[in-house]
Amino acid sequence: MKKSVMFLAFALALACNAAKPADLALTQIVPTTGAIAPNGLGLQAGGKAYIDSVNATGGVNGQKIVLHNFDDQYKPDETVRLFQKSAAENHPLAFMNFTGAANIELLIKSGELDKNKIPLIGPRAGGQSLRNPVNPFIFHTYSATGTKWTAWWMSSAAWDRRASPWSTRTTRSAGTASKACRRR
Repeated sequence: MKKSVMFLAFALALACNAAKPADLALTQIVPTTGAIAPNGLGLQAGGKAYIDSVNATGGVNGQKIVLHNFDDQYKPDETVRLFQKSAAENHPLAFMNFTGAANIELLIKSGELDKNKIPLIGPRAGGQSLRNPVNPFIFHTYSATGTKWTAWWMSSAAWDRRASPWSTRTTRSAGTASKACRRR
């Protein structure tokens, strides 16, 4: 049951989005300039390193993962603008590692997540406003597991399990994701 939430995210992303047949697109919007640039640069480097390791072993079912990175300068309006731009131009399977409660709150209020039906995996903000009420397109993870889960959801292990996008489970927790990740 704990893993079913992860499979739900993957199934939802597949059902709602069309990436190019030759690759699987992910988008990461983080601050790489400005006051908290070290955080964003670390997330960017970590995401790239893990995705490069997945691609080096053949990608996901033979498809390479392409990571699109954007700098929102830790400005909420810029986060929303870059989300809209990437959704229209890159058609990502998922977004990952957004930083800042204000940035993510504005994204939720803008309606872009619901409109585009693209999941945000591993937001880097701890505000309860991001968890309650539950947003079906946001999947919280611990920082050490976020990129790993993103790639794992896209892996053949996730394909092999028949996840239902109509799960009745409406809540997720970082603790559950972390425990499930350690068991893999």
